[in-house]
Amino acid sequence: MSTLSARRKGFCKILAAISLSMATGMSSRAETLGHLYGADKAVIVDPATGHYLLLAGLGKIPVDASLRKMAIAIVDSGIAVDHPQLIGRVVKEIDFTGEGVKDEIGHGTVIALLSVASLAAARAKTSPTQWFEEPIFSLKVVTREGNIKKSAVLDALAWIEKSEIKVVNMSLGFQGPSEEFADLCATISRNKNAVFMAAAGNSGPGVTSYPAGCKIGNLVSVGLLGPDGKPDPMSGKAEIYEPGSAMMVPRAQLLFEQAMVLARNGDLAGALTKIDESIADKPLAEAYNQKGLIFFARKNYAAAETEFRKAVQLQRGYAEGLLNLGLSRYLQNDLNGARPLIEQALDLAPDDLRIRFNLSLVLMDLGDYSGALDHLQTIKDRDSNYKNLQETIQEVRRRMGPL
Repeated sequence: MSTLSARRKGFCKILAAISLSMATGMSSRAETLGHLYGADKAVIVDPATGHYLLLAGLGKIPVDASLRKMAIAIVDSGIAVDHPQLIGRVVKEIDFTGEGVKDEIGHGTVIALLSVASLAAARAKTSPTQWFEEPIFSLKVVTREGNIKKSAVLDALAWIEKSEIKVVNMSLGFQGPSEEFADLCATISRNKNAVFMAAAGNSGPGVTSYPAGCKIGNLVSVGLLGPDGKPDPMSGKAEIYEPGSAMMVPRAQLLFEQAMVLARNGDLAGALTKIDESIADKPLAEAYNQKGLIFFARKNYAAAETEFRKAVQLQRGYAEGLLNLGLSRYLQNDLNGARPLIEQALDLAPDDLRIRFNLSLVLMDLGDYSGALDHLQTIKDRDSNYKNLQETIQEVRRRMGPL
C-alpha cells in the first residue's frame, strides 16, 4: 500500500463510498435499477420492489473555507440531474459514449448520491455557518448496456487534465494484463492536481481491476467493507475499505423528499401538496413534522400543533416532534404545557443545543430564572458563539433584578 499524504487521506475520508463498482460491466446491484421518466422527472427505481433510490434526510453540505472550490468529477454512466437530491449539484454533463448524457442504468446516479452522502457525513462537524455544495461534473463513459471502452475513459481523463477538478471518482474498471492499461495509469499519473478514487472491483481479492490496480501516487483504490467490518469476500484488494450501499425507499419517502425541495425553494403550497401525497401513500412522522413547520411559517400554531401531535404519536421518542409540539404550546401561551414536552425532547437528545435554548426561553417566561441560566451556561460552555445567547443571558438577568 502506498503512503498517503495528509491531503490524500482527507479526500479518502470524504469520498470513499464508491464501492458499487464494475469491471467491464455493471455490478449486480446496479443491474436491478432502472429509470422512471415522467411527471416526477428522473428517478431511480428498483423494478422488483417498486422502491426508489433516495438517501433519506440528505441536505446541504457544510464545509470549511479551504475546500470551497473543490470540484468533483464522476466518471460513470451519467447522472440523473433532476433526481430530487441532486438538483443543482451537477454543473456540467459531458458524454464520451455517443449516446447522450442521460444516465439510463442508474449506476452513476447511485455513485453521485453516495459521494454526496459521504461528504455530508464527513463534514457534519464543521462550522454550521458555512454552507456550500461542491460542484459535480458528470462524465459519461458507460453505455446504456453497461459497457465501457477504454478509449472513452482516456478521453474523459484528458478532459479532466485540462480542468480545475480536484477529485475524480471512478467506480469502474477493466480486467486483463497490466500492460494493456499502462496508458490508463500514465494518464492518471500525469494529472498531479487531482486525487483519483478508483473502485477495486467485485471479483474478489485475487483479481486486479484497473485503474484501481495502477501503482501511482495520486490514486487511491477503494474496496468494500462487509457487515462484519472486514473486507467483503467479493471486493478486490484495496488501499482502503469503506461501507457503501444504495438505499431503496418507498414512494412515500420520495414524495416527502420532493416536498422538502419545494419547501427549500419557498413553494410552501406545493410542499404541502406533496406532503399530503406522501402521507396518503404511507404516514411518516417526519412528514407530519414538516407539515407542522409549514403551518408554523404561516403562524397557524393550532394547525401546527395538530400535525406535531400526529408525528409524536406515530414515532415514539421523536425528539424533533416533541420540541416542535412544545413550541406550538409555547406560541399559544401555554407555558406549563410547553415545558414538559421540551424537557422530554432534551432527555432524548441532551446534546441538542437548540432544544436546550428553547427550554431556557420557556423557563425564563415561567420565572424560573436559575433554571434558565443553568441551561444557558451549558450552551455557553459548549458553544460560546451560539446565536442570541448573550442577549438571552442579559435578558434573564434583567428580569431577575438586583441580586
